[in-house]
Amino acid sequence: ENRAENFYDGDGSQFNPFIITKASELALMCYLINNGIVNTQNGLHYNQAHYKLKNNINLDGLFWTPIGIDEQGKQFSGLLDYQFHKIENADVEDKSITTYYNDVFGVISGGRLINITRDYTWLIIGIIGSILCTLGIIAIVIWRITHKNVKKRVVVLPNQYVDNYNEFTNKSDYRKAPKINPIKFNNQKK
Repeated sequence: ENRAENFYDGDGSQFNPFIITKASELALMCYLINNGIVNTQNGLHYNQAHYKLKNNINLDGLFWTPIGIDEQGKQFSGLLDYQFHKIENADVEDKSITTYYNDVFGVISGGRLINITRDYTWLIIGIIGSILCTLGIIAIVIWRITHKNVKKRVVVLPNQYVDNYNEFTNKSDYRKAPKINPIKFNNQKK
């Protein structure tokens, strides 16, 4: 088992949290919590301590036992401040264990994980897709409203053909409209 003997810094208190800089220190945190160990220097239970990441930690796909198990005094109930760093590539040994946050944690009871970096890529893609879909629906609705009466033609007929106008507008094909002879005025020559 590759775990450090000590944390980079700190005593686990609220104002001086244990500083974790590498995978072996995270493995130490896991070991101390999952075994219900108490800090002999200050009497603090490691599962209730405060921790802080100093940088990103890559577990390189190593088999990982999640931090916190379902036994009294072995559940994570402290605080881990990620400081917007990531813990990546955990490979959980026992796939039947329910894990949380990138397979790093098992049972959390009253514990807090704060300042976690989130990967919003899929959320952003989903939002953009929803917006585009909504805009497409709006465009279709607008097109249908504005083009609803496209097949109907408005034809201005001279007064002598007004009686035939109602018959003409009920037909769907404007080519069936009555033929209109040109109007001749008195002063026009033949």
